[in-house]
Amino acid sequence: MNTLGDHLEEPITPRSLPPAGERRPRYRDVAQALRCGLREVAADFSFLRLKGLRSILKTLQSVAASDAATRLFRLSQASRELQVVPVLFENNFRKMKDDFDVSEPELGGEPIKLKRPATNSEVALALRVLEGCCLLCKDCADTAYRYDAIKVLLNILLTRGVFEQKACLDALVALLISSAANEMDFKELQGVSKASELIIDMRRDTSVRIKCAEFLLLITGNAYEKGETHMLPKIYEDIKQGLGENCTMLIQAANRFASSLDPRKRQDALTAQARCIVEISNRT
Repeated sequence: MNTLGDHLEEPITPRSLPPAGERRPRYRDVAQALRCGLREVAADFSFLRLKGLRSILKTLQSVAASDAATRLFRLSQASRELQVVPVLFENNFRKMKDDFDVSEPELGGEPIKLKRPATNSEVALALRVLEGCCLLCKDCADTAYRYDAIKVLLNILLTRGVFEQKACLDALVALLISSAANEMDFKELQGVSKASELIIDMRRDTSVRIKCAEFLLLITGNAYEKGETHMLPKIYEDIKQGLGENCTMLIQAANRFASSLDPRKRQDALTAQARCIVEISNRT
């Protein structure tokens, strides 16, 4: 099973950054790419917001290829005008009831121009951007907490379509990796129970049910490998209540033996274990 325990940020020091002569132009390139993308993400129309999200995701993929570039991205998120997460929550994840089209003007008045609602594609892409930001920069996960990220994403998980649900589960993992505050929210909002409910709901898309099982394997495996054994009894109890004893025992066994797996085979093992969990839940 994939481990999340290795996701630790090293402190940024002058020696960890590119040489001063390279640093300014490279930082300027990152900042300019983010600035342009964020401007479009905050636009009134969905096609512009999609364009901005794709641009930011491309930037994240580029900076992830280099440790030095990743550190420059982390530096950029200290600047409010370049922060990605607030723009996502203020534009792409806002509640549908707050979204309206352009209204008809009253007699003698001007039309009121309001933002069109976020489309399914927009929400799914915004979740990928959120995932990337949190994986690259711990501060992004902490910023997301201030926007009730866990509550927002659990709502997306339970109410949106297949593509959004899958992206949501990956984003949840990224939010929980290194943010104790998000972990507490997830616990208080009974996130494990909600994921379990999706697994046992045979009306749901099978790929989503498998993805939820993978999610439970990942978060329990992460807690196990980090030595956070004090958290596991409660998580296992929630899983047992939702999925039954057999599924719980399978997850516990997977956690114990995950470290002995060949890293190249962990994803295949994760998927196989998740399929087993879904199959067991079908028989209960």
